[in-house]
Formats: sequence, structure tokens, C-alpha cells
Amino acid sequence: KFDQCGVATGKVSGITCIDLDTKDKTKIPLEFFNTYVVESFKGFHLYFKYNPEVKQTQNTIAHIDLRSDGGFLFCPPTKYKMPDGTVAEYRVINDVPLADFPIEWYRKIFSQKHGNWKDKLINPIENGSRNNDFVSIIGGLLCNFKIEDWETLAWSVVKDKNSLQEEPLSPQELRSKFDGIAKSELKRRQP
Repeated sequence: KFDQCGVATGKVSGITCIDLDTKDKTKIPLEFFNTYVVESFKGFHLYFKYNPEVKQTQNTIAHIDLRSDGGFLFCPPTKYKMPDGTVAEYRVINDVPLADFPIEWYRKIFSQKHGNWKDKLINPIENGSRNNDFVSIIGGLLCNFKIEDWETLAWSVVKDKNSLQEEPLSPQELRSKFDGIAKSELKRRQP
């Protein structure tokens, strides 16, 4: 039996957190790791000073969740046993004071005023947001198409959108994004 510990996020604790459910640090800017960081079995929890503008979100496609008012996180020294018997734990990997939450990034990535995946599919994509916009487009298509239409319809739309870019993603990079998101969406659809 293991002890488990958690923290409520939001105004009550003064914490807003980026919950990155992947070890792939390229999902967010590396400078975001210059705050208090906890490593989990699946990824990282990046703790920031509370910002009331940040709302709870979940983006299973990009593996990024935001925890703020009404949220909860497991924290060190929590340990738990995995189905295969291995022990997973939460451990601090950067013990520094909380940084200010990167609010401009949040506004750009999560704010509805910047459009949803359909808007990104229809409108031109700027080079600075190309990766995030393609993740959004691919995720939106795969969430809304039947699995049997992913290769014929969704993949064709994604390739066509990429070909219209001034600086398109390489075919390998685009396919890697598509396959990674498809894998996540298949998991999400499993009962």
C-alpha cells in the first residue's frame, strides 16, 4: 500500500498547472520548465502562480491539460502500482519558486477567439503556429470522422492543407503527427 497526496489547483492554493501527459517536451516551449516541475509516470506537471484567466481545459489530442479553479493533481510523494507490477511515482525535478503563468501562450493556444480546428482548416496558417494548428486540425478531423475514413478522407485533407503552406511540414513530420494523434484517438474510443 502506498501513500497518496494531492493538491487542489486554482485560487484556493494559488496554483495554475500545465499537465503534460507525454514525455515529449516539444509540445510546449522549453522555457516553461523554468518553474516548479513534477515528473509523473506519463509526463510532467508544470506549476505556475495562479492566474484567474486560465480555465480548466483538456486536450487529449495534444496531451495538454490545464488545471486551475476546480482542478486537482496528484503530487509527491505519491506512488502507485501499475498493472504490470512496476511502481510509478511523482517526483520533483525542478524545485524552484513558481513562475508567472505563460498567459500569452494560453491565449494563443486555448482561447476560442483564435478559432477552432475548423477555422484553422479553412483559414491560412501562420508559420509560428503551424505545428499547433496542424495538431488541432488533425485532432478535429479524427475525432469527427469514422475510423474507416481516416486514411481516405482525413489524411487527404491534411495533406492538401499542408501542400498549400508557404513552408509545408515534411511528409514524414506530418505523417508522424497524424499517426500519433490517430493512436491517441483510438485509445480514447476504446471502452
